[in-house]
Amino acid sequence: MHKQLGPTNNAEATTDMSTSISYQGAGTGCGMLKRYGIAALQSDLKSSGEGLSSGYDRLDAHCRIPQRAITIIAGRPSHGKSTMLLNLALNFANANPDKTYYFFTYEDACQVLGIRAVMNLAGEILDHENNQDRYEAYIKGDNRNMPSINHAMDQYEDLSKRLIINDDRMSAQELCKTVEALSHEVDIGAIFIDYIQKVPFDHAKGKQEYAIIKEISRCFLNCAIDQGIPVIMGCQLGRPGSLQNYKPSEMDAVLRLDNMREAGDIEIDANLVLGLYLNPSSHELTVRILKNKRGPRDIDVSLKLEGAINRIVEYRRGTRKGW
Repeated sequence: MHKQLGPTNNAEATTDMSTSISYQGAGTGCGMLKRYGIAALQSDLKSSGEGLSSGYDRLDAHCRIPQRAITIIAGRPSHGKSTMLLNLALNFANANPDKTYYFFTYEDACQVLGIRAVMNLAGEILDHENNQDRYEAYIKGDNRNMPSINHAMDQYEDLSKRLIINDDRMSAQELCKTVEALSHEVDIGAIFIDYIQKVPFDHAKGKQEYAIIKEISRCFLNCAIDQGIPVIMGCQLGRPGSLQNYKPSEMDAVLRLDNMREAGDIEIDANLVLGLYLNPSSHELTVRILKNKRGPRDIDVSLKLEGAINRIVEYRRGTRKGW
């Protein structure tokens, strides 16, 4: 292969090579490789902005939701993945009213998430055992004698203009094309996907599930980079395997990157991976930073899941484990 590194004249070479490198490849024609200097770096940093606050001070102290990258919220079933995704979406939409957020749900219908959002905003427990059913009856009925819930419904009505919940269950390719089209119409703050193992993929026939999920993950990574937005998606952790010569607690056995292997090595594409573990008796939700390209990892942050109102709040303590 012959590479032409600019004009032969030294003066011309100094000028031209400060901005680009000309090359010629056999059978590929000519192209231009642009130099990536400080000016370009500053421009990209200004346009991408800083990492997003999760809305939880203890978690923000160790990591932020990265721009132009994938963040994974991982956990076993019933350990708070969908709840965390919805709480993050509500936090973002409340904190950044000039942005629009999209929540693509493959787990629940829009009406379920709408009810849970109202529960979260109201903070009222109508029934400790069947609170969601009571809220559903209240919202669709004529009973309007609870000001806190009425106010929450008004809040949700306003938030729904910039937090768009969609349950069309589009394929990965369709979703990425939709996001690309939307990016020309609105200022997208982030994309939420609940959750990756349930997202369909076009032309999946004959492919193993492992390979399909890997392609879905790569599709979403390209979307994050191309559109310059955070993509935050849920991922179900596999069951812990047998660990020879190692006797961990149940939480330590679950919260491992190894347990994402059957999910197509999607942790490779992720910039940040947060593992969730819920203690059912204390309702303490442990958030473990399993991967963090920009800072410390293997750190546990304690939050509290108030399941009756679908709300995650700061816990009274947090434990730092290491870097």
